[in-house]
Amino acid sequence: KISIQVRGGPRDALIVHATEHNSSVLFQEAFLVTYRTFISSHDLINKLITRYVYMSMSGDRASQSAARLTFSVLVRVVDELTSYELSEALVHTVTSFVYRLIHEGNLIFARLLR
Repeated sequence: KISIQVRGGPRDALIVHATEHNSSVLFQEAFLVTYRTFISSHDLINKLITRYVYMSMSGDRASQSAARLTFSVLVRVVDELTSYELSEALVHTVTSFVYRLIHEGNLIFARLLR
């Protein structure tokens, strides 16, 4: 089996790789530890929300799996926010997404983010 090592790349590609249905847990952990070196938490949260919405609208299994993984990464990012990263705009972004989840009837996911 060939092992592929990711050492860098465009931000969007790294986000996609971290949230793919076949992504390595080791890569996800490395991504969560290092993302602040190349993207702000607010920008990452916006991109993760966009990816979640896009993937959750697709009907195939791989996309649904990617949507769940994207949400999982989003929860981890929000959970690990530090006080200096919190801004009114960031809180508004997350709150708006929670309201969207509630509106769509996805109460379990909404509860995880509140």
